[in-house]
Amino acid sequence: MDVDKLKLLIKRKPVQTGLIILGVIIIATIIFWGKSYIMPNLMDKYVKTRTESIEQKYIPEIEKKDAEIKVLKEKLIKSQKKYDNLTNLIKQKTEEAKKIELPKNEKELRTRFNNLGYKPLD
Repeated sequence: MDVDKLKLLIKRKPVQTGLIILGVIIIATIIFWGKSYIMPNLMDKYVKTRTESIEQKYIPEIEKKDAEIKVLKEKLIKSQKKYDNLTNLIKQKTEEAKKIELPKNEKELRTRFNNLGYKPLD
């Protein structure tokens, strides 16, 4: 539109033109205010309600899994202790096995067999 036509429109219909301008200003204000005030509040409410519903859904599962983890940790500690004891026992037995010497004579051989519960043949 030309500037002259706009001026002519304002002179002929000042009330209608004023209402249009006021309407545009109101719409622009609502859009700006809605983005800066209303939308964040709506988003905050939505996020809050969604978070609560998710928490209500998953908290019992998380608690159940935590209890399972606790039981499994206790079992792991017990089995680790048992494993450590067995490895120490194996180390002790290998050290004892290294100290064993072959019998030096026939008499020593017969006494070892007797100690093990075997009667040597004559």
